[in-house]
Amino acid sequence: DTIGPTAQADGCTLRQLATSPRKWISTLASIPGLVVNQPRHYDGLGGSSTPPSQLPLDNIQWYTPLADWWIPQRSTVYGFAVGLAVLVLVLAGLESAEVRAWAPFILAGGLAGLLPLYQIHSLFALGILLPIIALWRRRSEWLALGIAVAVVAGPRLLQLALAPHGSAVWGDRYPSIEVGWMSSAVPSADQPIFISVGAALDATGRAVFLPLSPTWWWFWITNVGIALPLSALAALGMVARLCPEPVARWARRLLDPLPQRLLEFTLPFLAIFAVANVVQFQAWDWDNTKLFAYWYLGAGLLCSAVIVELWQRWRTRVVAIVLYGSMVATGVLTVITFLPWGHNADDPNFPLHVERALAATVVANTAPNAVFVTGRHHDDPILTIAGRISTMGYYGWLWSYGIDFGVKPNDRTDDVTAIQKGCANISGNCPVWSLLKKYNVSYVAVDDRFDGDPNGDNFDRAWWADQKLPIVAQSTGITVYDVRKHG
Repeated sequence: DTIGPTAQADGCTLRQLATSPRKWISTLASIPGLVVNQPRHYDGLGGSSTPPSQLPLDNIQWYTPLADWWIPQRSTVYGFAVGLAVLVLVLAGLESAEVRAWAPFILAGGLAGLLPLYQIHSLFALGILLPIIALWRRRSEWLALGIAVAVVAGPRLLQLALAPHGSAVWGDRYPSIEVGWMSSAVPSADQPIFISVGAALDATGRAVFLPLSPTWWWFWITNVGIALPLSALAALGMVARLCPEPVARWARRLLDPLPQRLLEFTLPFLAIFAVANVVQFQAWDWDNTKLFAYWYLGAGLLCSAVIVELWQRWRTRVVAIVLYGSMVATGVLTVITFLPWGHNADDPNFPLHVERALAATVVANTAPNAVFVTGRHHDDPILTIAGRISTMGYYGWLWSYGIDFGVKPNDRTDDVTAIQKGCANISGNCPVWSLLKKYNVSYVAVDDRFDGDPNGDNFDRAWWADQKLPIVAQSTGITVYDVRKHG
């Protein structure tokens, strides 16, 4: 559907394609350039900046992991890596020939206990998954793992439990209930319901009907392809094995081509999927994807086994290719847009080069503990590349992690806005300089790249330029002023 309009714009209609080999050749030759410079986004992350009329499907919430987890969210990278290490150690312990394999279980528990320090979602996922595996594969060493987790994670978990959970000002609390996650398959209250006994019972009752909802199934199929249907079919097959004949015989024929140990390991991951479809673990419900990532790990292993089995037979190889493509096509298309071919890596004005150069100048000319006033974007180079301290950065991080920064009069939010705006429209004493001293600010990074953006940058570039302050670093759209000796 993207080739048609482009081809017609070049004087190439479907009729011409059918009658002119030259048109076929020119059209095929244009496909690589079209793929590299795609006219629309195909995952949820890019879809937020794509007009709804151009989106291929509605309600895409599953973003490309490389673009949304591994690159921009370093805590997720560390957390998922530790989670995988814990699973590998547990599997090593379960498969050990020793009568008691204490070492891998104790080490796994110690690593899992560190997770609340930087990425608690991984601990939530392991807390759902490992008890189910423990029931399936009973060993005394599980007790050692649990004790290690309690000793290492206990103080931090207690601190988190006693801390505020969300913001009353923003109208959210967590953990809370959102049946069907973001699928809108089951009606729920306008605001998530903070978990109580009554809310839990109500959520359980509504969750029972999710597998009967076409909306819910379509939501997950459009987001993750065959992962959920295959996982559900394998789970039904495992249950059907316990039924009388001929149902059990049918289930054995269905599942026998797949390794038994693989099924025993991957199917418990469905419990993470089930819980995350009901419980919202953070202020921002989308952050449940950090738990769904673990379910997708198990589902991906299962789907891989199915695809490999289909590939063994010539007559089913096309099916294997289609199934594989349904899981990776969107990610491949998205990642291609990040490759140098599409952005001309040699161009010095390419934003990433500009921001890295700015950050390098800031690192070379400012103290590591210097405080900055910056813009309010999640990818601000002063914070993400230079690693400097801001009076208040991206509001989305503060809110989504449950920090109640509020919107009360004269709070930090208003103070940062006042500093950004300057005093062009203020008669009398200018409050900017006293506010800079209040927060011990050394530098102000005036960022005018997002004028009018809903995130709320309010910099008055002209006013700040009129102050004739020393410039520490400068790039397209960002000027860093030294304010230490002013006011």
